[in-house]
Amino acid sequence: MADIKVNEKYKKVETNITTCKGKLIGYTAIVKPSAQFNNYTAAILISKEDGEELLKLFQEVKRQQYKTFGKGSTTQEITRLKPYVVVEKNEDGEIIKETADEEGRYILKATAKASIKTRTGEIINKKVGVFDAKGKPCMGISVGEGSVVRLALNLAGYTVAGKTGLSVNLRAVQIIELVEYGGEATAATYGFGEEEGFEIGDEEDFVVETEDTSEEEDF
Repeated sequence: MADIKVNEKYKKVETNITTCKGKLIGYTAIVKPSAQFNNYTAAILISKEDGEELLKLFQEVKRQQYKTFGKGSTTQEITRLKPYVVVEKNEDGEIIKETADEEGRYILKATAKASIKTRTGEIINKKVGVFDAKGKPCMGISVGEGSVVRLALNLAGYTVAGKTGLSVNLRAVQIIELVEYGGEATAATYGFGEEEGFEIGDEEDFVVETEDTSEEEDF
């Protein structure tokens, strides 16, 4: 079980974890935040076994939040980790059928604010750390659906307006297998072969500025 700590200053119970490997599914905004919602977002498919184990941790963080800061409040459903459901839509985008996943997999969703406003009114812009499979920081890549990744998360309980819940905050992403936006296209797709010369990662050192601001956020 992860080390769960009580943050008296911000009235929350929290822990930092790194997930198992999972495949990105749906809309992804990791390198750049969503312009519409001003946040970073990622959702991954994980196995039934990993999902059930992670759900126990989610429930324990929420339970401790309720016990420590939410006495007398109601509890909210955990919405960021649920059994995966295959959805069929018609041409108008309306859902016509939902089918439980045959493998019993779970879908895990995490987000992070692209900017936060401090108590003094200062605006702080944030980034999600992005690392390659060897742990090297990288940027300037386009991470799309189908990529295999691991997520670094901050799990934080909250009690607001008489309700106790759980936030799943995205801190960093490790890219194990990269699928860029635009599908499975490779250099060969465009007629390129191998040549002697530049290889990404050999000529440049990429630096990603990251900051653990879990204690700065208000829920």
